[in-house]
Amino acid sequence: MDYKFVFQRATNDGFPVVYKECECKSKANPEKSIRIKIQDVPTDLHEELVDFMVKYYLPDEPVARTTNVVGEPDSLETYKALFFTVLAQNLSLVAFLDKPDGTREIVGAQLYTVFSLDDPPLPEMPGVAIQKLKKFIYDIKSEELIVGLNLYQHLQDWGLCVSPTYRGWGIGEVILSTANDLGIQIGVRAILTIFTVINSQVLADRLGYKELNRIVYKEYKDEEGNLVFPGEDKTEAIRLMMLTF
Repeated sequence: MDYKFVFQRATNDGFPVVYKECECKSKANPEKSIRIKIQDVPTDLHEELVDFMVKYYLPDEPVARTTNVVGEPDSLETYKALFFTVLAQNLSLVAFLDKPDGTREIVGAQLYTVFSLDDPPLPEMPGVAIQKLKKFIYDIKSEELIVGLNLYQHLQDWGLCVSPTYRGWGIGEVILSTANDLGIQIGVRAILTIFTVINSQVLADRLGYKELNRIVYKEYKDEEGNLVFPGEDKTEAIRLMMLTF
């Protein structure tokens, strides 16, 4: 995808930075624990991480799942291109499990960019599902709302994902909280995130995020009166939330 964000990360800030090393315990069996490392995504990991997001994020994330991104070739390829474009800004986070044999395993990730008010508009992107998602993003994160925040730049989330093997170990909350460290590192002290599932919304509330806007799943319809995201019963609403620090 031929697109470039206005914000460019400094090349002399120690990238890739390791922000945290911590122990995470299984909620199902607290006697089990693992040690993980949260850091910037290295440039040589982009392809592997896109594969991780396609395998574990897109099939589970409600707005991607209910619009059938994975089942529609055009939208899937567009989403992959978006992931690569996002990763190219070098602002995304990955959680590694360090193994005794010296290898590493991706256990989670959160993709970020810095949005600037004078970023160019996104190019035309193929895919029926992509068009639905693009309209939804403009609806929940309207230009009027963003301008009203009086922020020139903010960190913008593009997806938080934890490997199914390690869900219930508190890894998502650790990754989400590390965004503060990333923001301090690059000098951007505001984060806007669209939380689409109740679990991540609970984490966001706990970490001090404030709601800016919401869209109720069972009320959001297209011009023909059809639900845009049908069949989502576990979460009532999608919430646009903000954290400043």
